[in-house]
Amino acid sequence: MAKLIIGYDGTEHSDDALAFGRLMAEMLAAQPVVVSIATWPSYLMSGEQLEQAVRAELDPMLELAADHLRGLDPAVRAVRSRSVSAGLTAAAVEEEAIAIVIGSSHHGAVGRVALGSVGTSLVHGAPCAIAVAPRGFGEEDERRLLRIAVGFDGTPEAWSALEAAIGMAERAHARLTVLTVADSLSFGLGPAWSAISAGELVRAEEKDKQRILDLAVARIPATIPVDARLLTGAAGGLLSEASGEFDLMIVGSRGYGPIGRTFLGSVATHLIHSAGCGVLVLPRGAGADPFRLDDRLGARVKAPA
Repeated sequence: MAKLIIGYDGTEHSDDALAFGRLMAEMLAAQPVVVSIATWPSYLMSGEQLEQAVRAELDPMLELAADHLRGLDPAVRAVRSRSVSAGLTAAAVEEEAIAIVIGSSHHGAVGRVALGSVGTSLVHGAPCAIAVAPRGFGEEDERRLLRIAVGFDGTPEAWSALEAAIGMAERAHARLTVLTVADSLSFGLGPAWSAISAGELVRAEEKDKQRILDLAVARIPATIPVDARLLTGAAGGLLSEASGEFDLMIVGSRGYGPIGRTFLGSVATHLIHSAGCGVLVLPRGAGADPFRLDDRLGARVKAPA
């Protein structure tokens, strides 16, 4: 069974991660593994004594967390590590996890994501997808992931994000919105564009991005309710502004860096620090079935030709 790591330390933001992780585990047909980290130095006591002390400290908290995941066959792990991010990364590697779920910083606004120091360290090079719960999610009366958005720009990473969004929307019977941004300003207006007016450049960019958006929509099975939006301007700000309309926004990593690791580009960085809903960032090279849903749950229904 696929594993989903949930980072938990007993604080309010980790309660958000627990509530968000429950929905993610159900949607991805994954077993939740709650991981708590003790950053105690090894010189305090011998190896066996240290492990016993860590378990004594963390087990009661982990039992409480597991109780919130009843019905999902949760597992728990008490881990000693030099840092929380290193401990979560090691646990994800050992469990071959498909995602790590963490909470937002307590400094962020309620209902929005905002990474703290742990999250910031974790998302740059994590061995699997990273999901960040919005602050206050655990206190919401109605928790759901029925409005999913995906940022799509036609890159291989965006196609992986789209495939993940399709699979998750199918599982949750959710509505899927594809967001594509035409950002002509990213090209600049230097000598190379001297023969092209600013207006012509904007129109050309919008036309190309509309083509890309149409390709994405054509890939989505007819069984999924879908919306498509072409936005014009700076991608990070526009996607962050639109995110408040959704329960989950999915994006890919930047297009360079080690395969199988998450590395944030400018858009994902903007989202993961300011989005108005949960954010899921896929690792680079995630492929056509990022969460192995096709392999585990049967072939996907294809869109009609």
